[in-house]
Amino acid sequence: MNEKNIAIAQRENFVPSDFTAFLWWLATAEKEILVDSVVDRNRYRIIGMTVLATWLFATFTWTYFFYTIVTSLVAAIFLGIFMGFIILTIDRALIKGISKFNKRKFTPLLFRGLLALTIGTFMAQPAVLYMFDKEIKLQTSLDNEKKKISKRIELDSLYKNQKLELANNKQRIQQQ
Repeated sequence: MNEKNIAIAQRENFVPSDFTAFLWWLATAEKEILVDSVVDRNRYRIIGMTVLATWLFATFTWTYFFYTIVTSLVAAIFLGIFMGFIILTIDRALIKGISKFNKRKFTPLLFRGLLALTIGTFMAQPAVLYMFDKEIKLQTSLDNEKKKISKRIELDSLYKNQKLELANNKQRIQQQ
């Protein structure tokens, strides 16, 4: 963005900010080449931002996923960061595999799509459970009540004869 104010002659001395260099690293771009390439600077910066967003989303998603499973918040955060780095590594490897000269351009894109579906799946399940928590608890309560009534009817029918016999014995004893 600062390039608009810099004269073309001075762009040769372009020094990227640390954040821009980090975004370029995420995009698997060569810093030395991009410093000299005015056109590709923003392109790789945008790619780096999408990788950063994917990495952060994956980290938060996995952290939340593990938080629903593990009782320790610290363990959930650690596992989420660990899985986020795995996703970041896979994403960077897939981006590095995409090139102009690669004949199979569809394969890395397919893997990125599968990666997005995996992240979405792991995020969707806990989110759906959280959103419908009240309804799930209500339905569970209703189902348990139905089971209890059904079990009571089953037990009553099973012990009906014995119960009737004991009631008759009780009545006979009381009359004596």
